[in-house]
Amino acid sequence: MFRQQYNSAPEDVIVAVGPSIQGSCYVVGHEVADAVTKTTGEGEYVSIRGENLYVDLPSANRLQALNEGIRPENIWVSNECTHCLPDKFHSYRFAKGVAGRQCGIIAVV
Repeated sequence: MFRQQYNSAPEDVIVAVGPSIQGSCYVVGHEVADAVTKTTGEGEYVSIRGENLYVDLPSANRLQALNEGIRPENIWVSNECTHCLPDKFHSYRFAKGVAGRQCGIIAVV
């Protein structure tokens, strides 16, 4: 969209992925793992332990950005897991559905 609407060059884009649920905490069904893989492409962000599937969303977001031509040095990813730090961040999964919200910001400057 940035390329189409604003004629942005991928090498000029800066990405920051804030705190979010990390791979070891995000248990998903096959439909979620398949949807993320379809959007992102194959990668090491999906893991299987026992009978559970896990998706590391920050890693998937990073891979999406790289696949769009964004330079690795222009991508920052937080290593803070919202599920592991419920006193610091809201987590829908940790709170079992009753949680506050966080926001994301996209800007053109």
